Amino acid sequence: MCAAAMTSNPQRKVALVIGNIEYTKCPLQNCVNDADDMSKALKTVGFLVVTKTNLIYEAMEKEIERFVKSIEKGDIVVFFFSGHGVQRKHQNYLIPCDDDRIQDLSDLKYRATNAQRALELMFNRDPFVIVYLLDCCRDYRLPNASSAKNMGRSAKGIAAMSAKAGMLIAFACAPGAIADDKSPNGCNGMFTYHLLPHITLPEEDIFMLLVNVTNGVVKDTKGKQIPYMTSALTQRGICLASFQKETMQSSISTNRQSPIFESTRIDQVDYHANIIEYELLYENRDSNEHDNHIRQGNVRQQSSINNILMEIKQQQIGTNEKVNKLYDLQINMNKNIQQLYELQVNMGK
Repeated sequence: MCAAAMTSNPQRKVALVIGNIEYTKCPLQNCVNDADDMSKALKTVGFLVVTKTNLIYEAMEKEIERFVKSIEKGDIVVFFFSGHGVQRKHQNYLIPCDDDRIQDLSDLKYRATNAQRALELMFNRDPFVIVYLLDCCRDYRLPNASSAKNMGRSAKGIAAMSAKAGMLIAFACAPGAIADDKSPNGCNGMFTYHLLPHITLPEEDIFMLLVNVTNGVVKDTKGKQIPYMTSALTQRGICLASFQKETMQSSISTNRQSPIFESTRIDQVDYHANIIEYELLYENRDSNEHDNHIRQGNVRQQSSINNILMEIKQQQIGTNEKVNKLYDLQINMNKNIQQLYELQVNMGK
């Protein structure tokens, strides 16, 4: 069982997802797709998600501040950023779309979002766990930098980040390396492409999830890109999606499927009953009259069983219809909860 599902009052799940592509000199192709797809995936497993794209510096800082204020004690927190990122003096900076305002590497402190600082602010809210996902190790040069020593290309990629208790930090590639903005589907970055199908897997331990993502990236890039993790998780079995009822939509899907599974089992019983009836009638049709009389009695009993099974199937169909209506109602409720959460975040709760 997932650690997140062990308590009677499951943790709330919140996420901030950002994707930037409209950079001044080095625009990207797939980061907005990454953000949109990640947002959809997280919502399907019960996260309250704020999704923002193509943010300038002030907007990025404001959205992170709002999100941090929305975090409550015991929350499961996911932060996802897809875009450009650079390192300077062991600090990582997430680059906003107005990167032409960064005249010098020393300007990063005032014109880009410090990834370590944002993580620290989230940690100070005392969440249950923070999953910090950075798909931002792409090749990048500051647009207004000259060839002087203190300007131009910063150190390659992203620097390693230390994790505090309850944190898991995942990078698209190893420290100092470069990530691929393209993947086999042509729509996502390589890291996000492999991350998306795993996010929604129920009961998938987050650490093992990222191990599987790493294997996929390494295979597709033939070892040229290797995702990197820093973990200080204090519990085993922490999952983003579970079969438990605390998820708002994934649990609904599970509940909706359950009657279908039951119906499948009933169909199988019905199928085997018909096989038995066939065998009773035709397997020994040359036997004596007494044996035929016994077999016919068995057939009548089997027909009664079949009638009962048919009644159960009819009841199951009615149950499926009711579950589908409940599913639709809960989907609408989830949309209202998502809208309320976004309103609260925008109000700076």
